[in-house]
Formats: sequence, structure tokens, C-alpha cells
Amino acid sequence: QGLTIGTSPWNETCKKRRLNVQRYMTTPAIKERAGLIDLEGFSFLRDFYRDSQGKYIYPYKYTQRLALNFTAMLSYATRFDKIETPLLNEILEMVKLISSFRSTNNNLQDFVPFVRLLPENERKRQAVEASEKRNIWLGKLTEEAISHKDTRKSIVGDFANTDGKARLNIDDIKSICVGLVSGGFETIGSTASLILLQLVSPNGAKWQQRIHDELVEIYGSVESAYENVLCEEKCEFGVSFIRELLRMYAVIPLIPARKTTKPFQWNDTVIPEGVTVILNAQAANHDENHFGPTVHEFDPERFMTDKSVDVPPYHFTFGAGSRACTAINLSNRILYVILTRVCLLFKVHGDPSKTPDFDYLNYAADRTAQTYWPKEFGIQLEARDEAILDACMSASKAKCTEELGYSIEYSA
Repeated sequence: QGLTIGTSPWNETCKKRRLNVQRYMTTPAIKERAGLIDLEGFSFLRDFYRDSQGKYIYPYKYTQRLALNFTAMLSYATRFDKIETPLLNEILEMVKLISSFRSTNNNLQDFVPFVRLLPENERKRQAVEASEKRNIWLGKLTEEAISHKDTRKSIVGDFANTDGKARLNIDDIKSICVGLVSGGFETIGSTASLILLQLVSPNGAKWQQRIHDELVEIYGSVESAYENVLCEEKCEFGVSFIRELLRMYAVIPLIPARKTTKPFQWNDTVIPEGVTVILNAQAANHDENHFGPTVHEFDPERFMTDKSVDVPPYHFTFGAGSRACTAINLSNRILYVILTRVCLLFKVHGDPSKTPDFDYLNYAADRTAQTYWPKEFGIQLEARDEAILDACMSASKAKCTEELGYSIEYSA
């Protein structure tokens, strides 16, 4: 499928792709696609609430599907409505494997060229197999998008409707979509599950109630707040909570390697052009000189009370500068909606028999992967008010009825 925007060399092609994908990430564009966030937020809450009745369950697969569905809808106007869909589960497992190949610290062949020449190279065999399988399901998603290009809005559909006369060619489109669907959704899925992790921390119940109460005060009712969080972020504590979560947990601790495009000075050293640099986002996010003595603590008020850190880029989880993630604003909005809607409608309870790992150094289930996801933990959702829950969910379902039908159920 070619290079993603994130893994492409910094050249004119990469710049063109970034410029075009940014058209989908502006504030007006995000507002225009609020319906997609509403759709996937509704599906996530519907299924997780249903499945957690009477038991504690691990939320990661549900947050993964939410993130994958959003990027698949954006790119291909296709989604997975049922959590047990075989193709969905294959994609989620395949992404874990692909993440290990993209890892900075788990691939000897990236640093020792001789390893690539060995005849019995298991990692190479796995990589080829993963690539072939990924190409199959990306091909299926592309076929879905093209077959519905006149009735469903998507990145692939937009290109197909230009008859190939657009500024982007098919390789550009593949690069953008594979980056969103096969890579970009991982970070949202992991970070969304970490929202729920912090909501069952020792202070989690207090934070849940504060977000609920502040939103009701701002909008006058739960129903009004539920609707308006799609398009605006007025809960200051909620915004600070998401920034602190992203600072605390850099789900890609080592940002993919970059080459310098011009010389620059770092302290007393001049770094020349053409040198490979790896940003340790986790270390940067825990710089005590910048964030102060509480840098190793999760403080959701940090960006409200310390104005010296409440300035862009806030943290380095999305990278920074010209190679920063193109979907920063969109990612923040999705995470804000998850946080606020969960707190508006539910009380989140943690499994009393198993204490989650909140430590940013040890929370990851697999520390060799490029993107971290949390170790298993159990949570349960309790409705704050069944009548209000039904009203809000019914309103979302009514608006999203058509898109709920954009689902594919076939097996891999």
C-alpha cells in the first residue's frame, strides 16, 4: 500500500499529501463530520453498556473499534457495527502485529543489515504475510467506497468522483487512507481506553462527577450537553483532563525516526542536515524542568492552574513541528466527546478484585510495540438516569440510522 504520511521521506509528495489531508482536519471540516463522532460514540456506549451489565469487562476492543470505524468511515464510508465481526477482529489482531514491525526498539533488521540476508528470517516471513493480508482487507474497503461513491461521502469516494483529475493520484489516496486506518486509529483507541482507566483511579469518581456537573451548569441539562460536546469544548476541566492524559501517556513513546532537513543548534552542538533523529516523547512529556515536581503524577487540572505549560504544543505525544500528526484537532475532539459523554450518562466503576496499573512506565501490555495499549483491567458502566440515557441514545440513533447501515459483515 506504499508509505504512509508518517513514514514518508520529507519531500514534495509528502508535503502535498499532508496539505490535502489537512483539509479534512480543519475546524469547519471537523464540525461537518460531527455526525461520524456521534455515530461511533453512540455505538461504543450502546455496546459497552450492554456488555458490561453484571460484569466487568476490558474496554480496549471497544475503543479500538470506535477509532477504526471513525477512520474507516472518513476514508471509505464503511464501518463495523458488530463487535464480533470476523474481519474486524482480524484487522485488530493484524494491527498489533504490524505495530511490532513499525516499532523503533523491536526490529534487529532495522539496525543490522546482515540480518535481512539470512535465509530463515521469521520476522521477514511474518511481515510479508501481514502485508498481504492487510492489502486484502484494504482492497475490500476500497471496493466498498468506490461502489458507493455517489451516495456516501469519503476520501476514496471524493477521489473516484474526480475521474482521476484531482491533485492527488491513487498512490496519494492509498497513503492517506492506510495511514488513517492502519496506523492513526491505534493511538485514539489506546488513549480512549486510558480515559476509562483514569476514571476508575482513586480520584476517578470525583473527576467523573465534576465533569458531569460542569457540563450541566454550562448547558442547562444533560441532553443539551450530550448534543453540544460534539461541536465545542467548553468544559475547561475536560479539556485539561485530555491534555494531561496525552501528556502522561505517550502511547507512541518513541516517535518514528526523522531525518533533519537543515542544520540546527542544540545547546552547544550543531546537528547537521541528513542526521536521523528519534524524539523520545515520553521523556519530553515528563521533563521536570518544564512541568514541575508533580510531573510524574496525573493532575487533570495542570493545564488550568499552570499557565506556563498551557501553550501549544502542550505535550509531544503527537510529535511537533512540520512532521507533527495531521489529525491533532480531530483526535482531541473525539477524545473529549468520549470523556464527556461517558461522564454525562454513566458512573464508571472499576473491578474491585483487580487494581489497574496506572504507572506510565509500566501500564503497557506490550512494551516492544510501537503503539502502547494498557494491560487488561475491568470496568462497568452504571446509568446515572435510565430515562435520560434512553433519550440521548435514541436521539443519536435517529440521526445516525442511515450510517448504521454502512456496515460490512463478511469474514476475512
